[in-house]
Amino acid sequence: MAKGELTHGIRNIAAQLDVSLAGVGDPGPRLVSACVRKVEAWLDELGPAETFEELIEIVAAKLRVHFEVIRSDADVRAIAGRYLKAGETGFATLATTFDNFTDAAVVRLQKAPTWSDRKYVAVIDARGAKASKEWFSKWHELAHLIAEPQMKLAFRRTQATRRDPVERLMDQIAAELAFYPKLLLPALEDFGVDLSAPKLTKLQTFQNSALNFASLHATLIAVLRHSPVPAVLIEARMSLKKSEKQALKQGSLFDLGTPEQKLRAITTAHNPAAVKHKLFIHQWIRVPERSVIHRLYLGEACEFQPVREDLSWWISDGKALPPRKVVAEAMIAGTGRVLALITKP
Repeated sequence: MAKGELTHGIRNIAAQLDVSLAGVGDPGPRLVSACVRKVEAWLDELGPAETFEELIEIVAAKLRVHFEVIRSDADVRAIAGRYLKAGETGFATLATTFDNFTDAAVVRLQKAPTWSDRKYVAVIDARGAKASKEWFSKWHELAHLIAEPQMKLAFRRTQATRRDPVERLMDQIAAELAFYPKLLLPALEDFGVDLSAPKLTKLQTFQNSALNFASLHATLIAVLRHSPVPAVLIEARMSLKKSEKQALKQGSLFDLGTPEQKLRAITTAHNPAAVKHKLFIHQWIRVPERSVIHRLYLGEACEFQPVREDLSWWISDGKALPPRKVVAEAMIAGTGRVLALITKP
């Protein structure tokens, strides 16, 4: 959420959380903290939570949320049929709700008795590539109910592309709770992860062992937030520039023919230390051919091998980034996808 983006939806959430936004530039941190305090009060009442799984069970129980997870097309029909049989008409359109752009849907039950432990059903799409987002999608839906307890909607769905300020706030809340620091930091210490010298290979092993229910990408972002080392996490794929993709979408003509895809930084995540030290790599920037990221993509370099590089190799809009020594590590993360960690040595 951009600083100062005090929309009606954000103000409404602040009112429900009883949080003052007077004199606040970016309301996000204050609202996230209010939601965490709310959850911690529930943990005092129903906890403690010693694992991430126990944490989500306690929060879901407090909110009276039941999760249904779609792992096949048949699951959609089965879930809808089961609830329709119970008279829950909110599931009538479930079969047409999920597409490539919808991650989840929440239905408020109409027939459940007041004493039932289920008030809401959160249906999570975990088919195909969405499987890695299941953990975060669950927390995103819980975030809505934590932050908006007075929400009256009987049916709501979450789009994969979230531009609305409220949806981006929910992502911030979900990111904090899905990787709750009071559980994450001890787990990192027990596993021997040195946050003062983060290594991609160690972090991947940690995720596989301790957080295999979450995606590697989300786990890396969460962990690096706690590192004092300036770090940028890059997801690289072959792609057009953002402006080129937009031009093609609008049917614009190119004088020199259709543009060629290049290996680009599709996403870039900067930890607080990187922001503080102004270590910045633009999204959509082309990955330099001499970088280990590009060479690994071509099969000409080894995974997890730290390589000293310079940011001046990166060119954005015809201009090189300011010279700066960095260390780059990279790994293959699926077909045609490279994850890379850029840190300040």
